[in-house]
Amino acid sequence: MRHRKVIVSMISVLLLAAGCGATQGGPGGPGGPGGPGGNQYSGRLIGSGTGYVHLLNLSGNSDWLKKTSISTHDVPALDLTSNELWVAGLNMAEPLLIDVYDLTTFGTKRSLMWPDTESLHRVERFAVAPGGKYLAANLSVLGEPLLEVLDTETASIVYTALDYRVASTNMLWTSDLSLLMAYEAGGAFDPDVHGAVIMVPLAQFLEDDDELGAYLIQTFTRAEWGQRGVTFLALSADESQLAYVLNGDIWVKDLAPEGTPRQLTTGPTANAGPAFSPDGEHIAFTGLRPYGLSDTLVLPNDGTGPYLVDVRDPANSQAYVVDSQNLITAILAWLP
Repeated sequence: MRHRKVIVSMISVLLLAAGCGATQGGPGGPGGPGGPGGNQYSGRLIGSGTGYVHLLNLSGNSDWLKKTSISTHDVPALDLTSNELWVAGLNMAEPLLIDVYDLTTFGTKRSLMWPDTESLHRVERFAVAPGGKYLAANLSVLGEPLLEVLDTETASIVYTALDYRVASTNMLWTSDLSLLMAYEAGGAFDPDVHGAVIMVPLAQFLEDDDELGAYLIQTFTRAEWGQRGVTFLALSADESQLAYVLNGDIWVKDLAPEGTPRQLTTGPTANAGPAFSPDGEHIAFTGLRPYGLSDTLVLPNDGTGPYLVDVRDPANSQAYVVDSQNLITAILAWLP
């Protein structure tokens, strides 16, 4: 597979070429600050942090439970259509290994290798398409980023791009097999656009040409992008809405290009790893504390806000505390 150079230029408001609820509550938050007596939510949260994938049963008002041990450098991803957890790991000595687990029992189902990765250093980001036929990985070799797409049925790499600067966030496949990611363009396709959330249809990865068509979902100036840019992406279950974290705050917008972003959180707390509830009416996320700890929080996705989040002052914070001072760094999914 020949490498395809990153080329970015505006085609229209949408298309670019690239190589590549409740009402707002008062203090204490919607439904109260949480704590003893359980919470008002149902379902299961899947989270990651400190070398484990964790499970929290909201319906049973449980604490976070460690379910599967993963290396510090491993990257987890979910294929909810197959009820599977995929974990990709690269140790700079062997090829990229991917382990697949059942998301109910967390038992191992199978493993596979990513070809021609023995000389690579780390897997930075990893995504599984629904059904598991296609995988995407952002890999590093001598500090240079590399984006690849793998066909698992043929064990062949169908796309490779060097110097593809995916931002420090996760990647997601949509149900129609488009790859959603944040991309640090550095003004390559517009002087005022430093970074963007883009969506690349699978068909573009499979075409054998020098350009890669992508939908431009949201753009950011250099000032808006900040030091790290977009750091987390999440889709609602019906894929109508996108949540992302920018400079420690969570934003929500319709996935359609005309959607206007709205800020969900504000305050001194740096927030991370959002996940929509199954009905899309709430968003769970982590509020980061000192010493590697975090709180698991929930806010209504009702179009109002931004809501104040301050994990050091729960009485005045507007977020509902589901679990406090835990080791979860990101919510991977909110399941029924």
